[in-house]
Amino acid sequence: MARGAGSSVHSPYSIMRVTPLLLALVLVGCDSGGLEAGEPFSYATDGTDSAVDVVQAPNGDLVVTGSTEGVQRPADGTLALPTVLRFGLDGELTSAEVYRDLGFGSVQGVALVDGGLAIAVSAGPDDPGATEVTVYLTDDEGRRQNVVLRPDAGFTQRSNVRVLDDGSVAVAVYAATVTSPQLYLLRPDGTVVWSERLANVQDILALEAAPGGDLYVLGSGSQGSTITRVSGADGSEVWGAVRPSSWTASSLARTASGLAVLESNPAEATLRVSRLCEDGARLSTATVVQLDTEGESSRSLNGTAIEALSNDRVAVAWVESGPSFQTPPDAYVAVVGLEVESAARFGERGRWAAVNALQALTDGRVAAVGEAGPEFIGGFGGDDFDVRVTLYDVD
Repeated sequence: MARGAGSSVHSPYSIMRVTPLLLALVLVGCDSGGLEAGEPFSYATDGTDSAVDVVQAPNGDLVVTGSTEGVQRPADGTLALPTVLRFGLDGELTSAEVYRDLGFGSVQGVALVDGGLAIAVSAGPDDPGATEVTVYLTDDEGRRQNVVLRPDAGFTQRSNVRVLDDGSVAVAVYAATVTSPQLYLLRPDGTVVWSERLANVQDILALEAAPGGDLYVLGSGSQGSTITRVSGADGSEVWGAVRPSSWTASSLARTASGLAVLESNPAEATLRVSRLCEDGARLSTATVVQLDTEGESSRSLNGTAIEALSNDRVAVAWVESGPSFQTPPDAYVAVVGLEVESAARFGERGRWAAVNALQALTDGRVAAVGEAGPEFIGGFGGDDFDVRVTLYDVD
């Protein structure tokens, strides 16, 4: 399935077998009180609806961003509209802003700023060359107030906006050229402090606040996955580390002990959490799940999100794909300390689903947001997916 401009494309994940030990860990999490899922709530239209990022507002509400009202693109893919949704923790939808004037696309990232939100929108007409990235300051319901950044780039990675310890806002974009900036730091009022391109980083995959107003950056390049600590003062590199070539990093979270990185090994169909010190030195690793791929090379794992929890634990999300495009994926959320403590399914068995972001809540739970769809998809875009939010009790 090809990606069209402003598309919300769902990868062909499907069911896999898991090694007996790790399967037992997953089932214990699903059937016991270790990771109890609340009743999910959703936002649905007649088209494709997808959630890609989430933050918790000061009053406890969830602000969920993504796209809505998606239809099949004339050629292939999904044309949808950027949206900001706000839910109470009881599942009530309290507001829904849809940016119809911006064209097709998605609100790819959101962060809390004083009095409202900073959001990054990638949108435009059905023409990849005309898509624009725009960062807005909005009120707490997503109503746009000011444009603070419009870099020369057409696409952004999801969860690409982060607020640092000093209140400044970091934004990552796909650079327009090999010399264009990929990373921007803004003051809370939108003033650009600096813009930089990182050495040996082709694309920025994730951002996370680092101590002292610095920034952790997860990137990909010719050497594989990289993690860089960037100075918040001037954008210079404090240190950089290349991850092992056999492992692909997809997300990272700041923890009490340093940094946690979600990594997968495609050859071994293994997902793990690696823990690093603040200086990038490795502390430990914990295997989350390993699939039995004997005789079936197309089986794979895709880690999608990681979030820091209390007691130096993390929540992680992943999907499992298999050899058949028409077989729906299995999506999971797990709590990981020194090892996997518990896990639970996201969505319903036999239906398409994906977790795209996690948010630790002030009441001790964790919110998983993403999308849930039908048993079968057409494969050409515009399928009936709905925004899905599930709250898990992790204690």
